[in-house]
Parts: sequence; structure tokens; C-alpha cells
Amino acid sequence: MQEATEFYASDLLRRPENAQVRETLPLLAPDERIVQLCNIEALEQIRMANGGRFPDSLDTSAFKDTEISNGKLSAPLGAYRADRKWYYVTFECTPGSDRESVIAFTFELGDEVPQELWEEHELIPEDFDDD
Repeated sequence: MQEATEFYASDLLRRPENAQVRETLPLLAPDERIVQLCNIEALEQIRMANGGRFPDSLDTSAFKDTEISNGKLSAPLGAYRADRKWYYVTFECTPGSDRESVIAFTFELGDEVPQELWEEHELIPEDFDDD
């Protein structure tokens, strides 16, 4: 597992374009707030570890259930989508006491998920707009 030395969620939440997320986060139930905060952190950690390739979707429990214990989120085997492909990811995330920042994050990026597993694990190839 790779241990993060920089954390991004709180900076991302402060950006003007994320005002709605920032305002909604405190309204969520405590566990859901942890999930959302850690998902924000995970997506940015993945992006930074992939040399800037943007992950556009994350399913933390695609292959194993996500757990929250003692305020810490553990995603033992999830998946993220980038460039219309899915990849395995595992991570642990510890939010700060303010529940608006992350103080610890470890992760491991895995291989590409074989396409024949996508449907079974509800991993969609892309999002479609209804326009």
C-alpha cells in the first residue's frame, strides 16, 4: 500500500465550483459524510498517482464491501473508471475530527478489471447525458 503524504479533499471542497458539495456535506449522516469525503480524496489521490489521468467514477464496494470502523473507512477492493476502463483499487481513509479533511490515506492501484466482470459488478462503461 502506498501512503499519501499530501491530502486534497479539504482544498477541493474550498474551491468555488464545489460550493454545493461543501454545503451539502455537513447535512449528511456521519457515515455517509465519511464515505463522500473519502471518495473525494480517493479520486484525487488516484488522479495524482496516474500522472493526471482523470478517474471519472469510483465504486468503493464493487468487489468487497466498504467498512467504516472507529471513524475510518476501509475499501478492501473497489474499482475506479478512467479512459472508459475500470481498474481495481484498495484504500483506507481517515478523516480529520472536523470531517472536512483527511489526515491519513493509504491506497493501492490494481490492474484493469476484465470487461467480462463489468456487468456482474455493475461497472458501467460510461455515463450518458440525457440531452
